[in-house]
Amino acid sequence: PGKSALQEKNKTALMMIARVLEARPLLLLAVKGFSSLDTDKAALLQEKKERLRRNRLEEDEKKSLQITQKYGREEIAPPRSEQQEPPPAPPAKISVSKKELQELAEKRKQQVIDFFTAELKIPPSRLKADSTDLIPAGAQGRPGNRVDLRFDAALNRQ
Repeated sequence: PGKSALQEKNKTALMMIARVLEARPLLLLAVKGFSSLDTDKAALLQEKKERLRRNRLEEDEKKSLQITQKYGREEIAPPRSEQQEPPPAPPAKISVSKKELQELAEKRKQQVIDFFTAELKIPPSRLKADSTDLIPAGAQGRPGNRVDLRFDAALNRQ
């Protein structure tokens, strides 16, 4: 969840579909990308939180290095008063928008199309990019599907 890269098992399945397309020149393949409002959203949210955590760590390391460079190893006396440091800022509100989920579905669809055209040498004219969809949380059916493929007949081909 949350990724658009093709796995090896997916590539193997796509290779079998490419063989069908090669054997049936009047078939077209419609490709439709999906993302899930629950699993993909949760994965993207976790990824954003991790990225924010790493950025904060990098900022802290930079500050520490700057202090070390500025003051070297000189002894710093304890504070004269018992003032407490201000509390840390509350964590930023992190969310995943429907637009981001739509972009993930689009990337998934494009990964499949690129694999067919670049790796398997299927002409782009044989592939049709369908719209992308968001799968509602708790949807019935095949929630694990990230890309759907549908064969269509090319009735207008000469």
